[in-house]
Formats: sequence, structure tokens, C-alpha cells
Amino acid sequence: MEVELLSQRAPGITYWTPDTEEKPHRVAMEVNVEGFFTEYFRVTTG
Repeated sequence: MEVELLSQRAPGITYWTPDTEEKPHRVAMEVNVEGFFTEYFRVTTG
């Protein structure tokens, strides 16, 4: 996973290369929306 930090046109764009040898990150292929927001608001609002 790489995040573009220098581009004026597309700052923050991410690039994912699934077949790389080094795999320090995990990418979700699907999301439980209700569970995600329940946990998100629990963490961010206490």
C-alpha cells in the first residue's frame, strides 16, 4: 500500500499492489457498515 503525498493533482490517492512480497497492510474487500460505524463512534466519542 502506498499513499501519494507529493502530487498536487491527487494528494492522498492510494495504490495497492496485492502481489508484492512485502505485505505489511491488510485491505478490506467488504465492510460491515453498521459494525464499522458503531465501533468508529464508540472510539471517537467515548
